[in-house]
Amino acid sequence: MDSRVQSLLAVADATGRAGFRQLAAITAAWFFGANAAGQPAYDPATGRSVDGVAGDSRVNRNSGAESTIHGLLTMLALDARPDVAALARRPPWRSTGRRCGCADTCRSARS
Repeated sequence: MDSRVQSLLAVADATGRAGFRQLAAITAAWFFGANAAGQPAYDPATGRSVDGVAGDSRVNRNSGAESTIHGLLTMLALDARPDVAALARRPPWRSTGRRCGCADTCRSARS
């Protein structure tokens, strides 16, 4: 997820188009629960990120160095862009009950 978030933010910075910032926020929301499991993949108390979320909603609770480093890199990018961070941490599907748009892979799309 980190490389996707970073790439979208780079394009947003280069083009000045707000839509890419919004896409970065939607992508980063995976860390905060907009994933197939509907569970946070990042723990702000410890800085740990899980190793992954399977398509059947199982969370791999292991937290290897690569996952943690990339999760922290994403958090640094979000810290530098508070508007993007706010969107990522409170995706519309969480506050309004609307579907998040991740098709049939996301728990919110199945409900």
